[in-house]
Amino acid sequence: MKTGFSMILPLVALFATACNENVDEGTVWDNPNFVRITVTSEPMKTTDGNSSISWSRRDSLLVFDENNAGFKLGTTDNGTKAIFYSHKWGGNRPKYAVFSTGSDGITCTSDGILRVALDNVQRVGTVNSYAENAIISAGKINGNKTAYKINPMKNLSGLIKVAMSDSTAKSITVESIGGEFMSGHVDVDYARLDAGEAFWTATPGKQQSSSVTIAPVSGSDAETLDGCLKTGSYYISVLPQFYAEGLRITVDYGDGNTLVRTLGETDGITVPRSDFNAFDGTLDDTLPDVITIGLSFYNENDENPLGAFAPVADQNVDGEEYSYTYNYTLDGAPAGKDFIFTISKGKNSATYQHYKASGLDHNVLLFGAKNNAWIKLPGIPGRYLKSVSMSHGNTTAKRFRVQENPQSPVGKYFSSPSLKAPSLTAPVTETVTFPTTATQDAQIINTVEGKSYTMEFTEGASLRVFDITVVYSKTLGD
Repeated sequence: MKTGFSMILPLVALFATACNENVDEGTVWDNPNFVRITVTSEPMKTTDGNSSISWSRRDSLLVFDENNAGFKLGTTDNGTKAIFYSHKWGGNRPKYAVFSTGSDGITCTSDGILRVALDNVQRVGTVNSYAENAIISAGKINGNKTAYKINPMKNLSGLIKVAMSDSTAKSITVESIGGEFMSGHVDVDYARLDAGEAFWTATPGKQQSSSVTIAPVSGSDAETLDGCLKTGSYYISVLPQFYAEGLRITVDYGDGNTLVRTLGETDGITVPRSDFNAFDGTLDDTLPDVITIGLSFYNENDENPLGAFAPVADQNVDGEEYSYTYNYTLDGAPAGKDFIFTISKGKNSATYQHYKASGLDHNVLLFGAKNNAWIKLPGIPGRYLKSVSMSHGNTTAKRFRVQENPQSPVGKYFSSPSLKAPSLTAPVTETVTFPTTATQDAQIINTVEGKSYTMEFTEGASLRVFDITVVYSKTLGD
């Protein structure tokens, strides 16, 4: 079976076995042991619309007759509609069918009660998909021997969508906080399924689990996941129901480090059948929605917020990297994230240093006697650059511009106002806020999510910078 995600989601071949027989239309009707069933699949909803579930050659269907005896039928078709058949049918009239990645443990115990199992370890082969063993479905067979059909097979699970911005996670486990079963062996009442009611119960004496884990397919190569859950979305198949205390989601990085998030912990969460519920944002994005980084170069302790600068003699036009630790609170505990700022002396040898300029009591970020030094700002996944501010203490007008690239070609840009400070010790603040009021094609209006931008000090000769404030936001606004 294959899942064709609308527009961008790739095909995922679902493993199943089938017979190698070919249908010979000229002879099959004379064979009393021949049966064929035309089967249509049911779409599985995802973020990007309905995911069409397509049958593929070598898929198999487990079919039960009126006496609950099970027989395997195969197909040589590809698509959302396929003919399943067998030359060796040994049962009475076929009544129900089940699709699963394996037939072990699948039975029909009484009229319309089907015993199936959903795996609690699901292995994905690519991003923006669900696992090979994530789909189980059931259908009721209508018609007669010459035109048996199932329209459609009904999916028995729902999906939880999660996303990652990191590429080093080895697995993700979703666990019901209240202990509800998420996977394992269940009894499916087809009449209740068909009526849109709660349709499954735990199979007595069989194993169930309150969690499901997804991991890369064993032996994934560089064209797929390369052993890690790379940047992108994943869909985890679980038993559909209301999870009263929500879900606990654990990201395991395989080195002893884990990240734990929750979904629906306050009000519970419903995972609907053949549909999905999603964790908002990426699991590994633990940062606040709005991130404000304040670089205060002028302070009583003369501390450089970016650490010690490279000596003037060693500075180059490609810039040096300096790390800044942004501190915040995560689940009531202190947390931190390092961001990299790159500072360059600029193409005109406009050097920089943390220095106490004349007339000041403390150090500032002081640029040399030439223009065009620059600072490359960090790009933060899931965030837009919202505003950039600079406070300077020059009594002659100074300005900076925010541009796409640090060096020529600089790309699009937007310049700050050109302002002068009232005095050397009374700084003035210049700000660029996005979206801007740009009116020319060369100017930036909206920033791009996750993109790094550059402050270039186009009028930066002898510039005395007291503070730089950079604000990022999950939404850019109008």
